[in-house]
Formats: sequence, structure tokens, C-alpha cells
Amino acid sequence: MANLQVEFKGNNIVKIWSQCYVFDCFIVPKSKITSSIEDFDNYHAVYFLVDGSESSKEKRHLYFGKTTNGMTRFFNHKASEKVWDRVFVFTAHDKYFTEDVILVLKIYLLKSIKRAIFI
Repeated sequence: MANLQVEFKGNNIVKIWSQCYVFDCFIVPKSKITSSIEDFDNYHAVYFLVDGSESSKEKRHLYFGKTTNGMTRFFNHKASEKVWDRVFVFTAHDKYFTEDVILVLKIYLLKSIKRAIFI
């Protein structure tokens, strides 16, 4: 099992990473998407917009997306009417983040979420 590192970046942004993996994960509250976040500004990313509010336990929203320009995409989402309160972002350098890798990661993460929700 990989040794995961948790780093608090300030502004309630959390970075989770390991030397064993080429991906980094960030958890960013919607309210903190106000300026450029250097760690994934110019990287390819796969992300989930998540509605984690306790008041919506019966009907939670989840949106999956991918981007090559994270911050611009997140600003667009923030301005939309979608219901979400945080984003989980998986980033990697372009040489690792091919379309095939993105598709496999998407399938793996969606299956993991379904198992967690329905078990």
C-alpha cells in the first residue's frame, strides 16, 4: 500500500499525493475557487463536482469532467446553476494523462463511488 501524504495548502485546499503515483489529488471548496491555483492551473485534470451537503442526503449531485485548463473550467462551473460545494481534482503531467488513462480513471472512480454509495 502506498504511503499517502496529506498537505494543507491554505484556503481550505487539501492536496493528497504519494511518490508511488503520478497523480495528485486536490479537494477544493467551491467558495475557494476565486483565483488561480498554481498546482493544477496548467495540468490536465479529471475532476468531480460533488454536492456533499447534509441537507441533500436523499438526492446528491455528482458531475464528472476533464479539462486541460482547470481554473478556466472551474470558473465556468462556479458560474453555472449546478449544485455542488467542492471539487475533487486529479492531476498529472500530460505525458501520463492520455485520453486512454483519463477514460480508465473515470471508469474506476465512478465504480468506486457507486460501490461506496450502494453498499
